[in-house]
Amino acid sequence: MNIKNLVNISEASRDFSRLTRLVDENGAVVILQNDAPRYVLMEYAIAEHTSASDEEVQKVADAVLDEYLDAFLELAKND
Repeated sequence: MNIKNLVNISEASRDFSRLTRLVDENGAVVILQNDAPRYVLMEYAIAEHTSASDEEVQKVADAVLDEYLDAFLELAKND
């Protein structure tokens, strides 16, 4: 996951068009709320063909949080 694809929720609400450009360029954007991944914005065509169990999603979310915790905390300072 590219750190450029991590966006705090305040920025997401201020500049949604930037998020859509990031999705067009990179496939998806992770929106952070309270220093943790909360939402994923992706192209509908990709989402339509993607499914995962709650357990699989939680496992991936935990792995992302573990790997990028320092980045999430740094982004939270700028919120």
